[in-house]
Amino acid sequence: MISSTNLHKYSPNEMLAAGFIYINRGDTTRCILCELEVSEWTFDMDPLTIHVERSPLCTFVQNWLPLNKYKQSTPLQS
Repeated sequence: MISSTNLHKYSPNEMLAAGFIYINRGDTTRCILCELEVSEWTFDMDPLTIHVERSPLCTFVQNWLPLNKYKQSTPLQS
């Protein structure tokens, strides 16, 4: 469960929908598949966008999220 006050903009379910779980270290979250860790969340950070931008090759991003608009606009890194 995400409990940090910095993350209160997003519910635990919203963070999980973006592939992130709270790891009991500050406001740090981790992707359940690619293990991308994100911390120091601010109100202008969107979990889905952050995941797509920072880990576009993640299996969660590529296969599980209905983000065709992100997939089309985010260049894949080789």
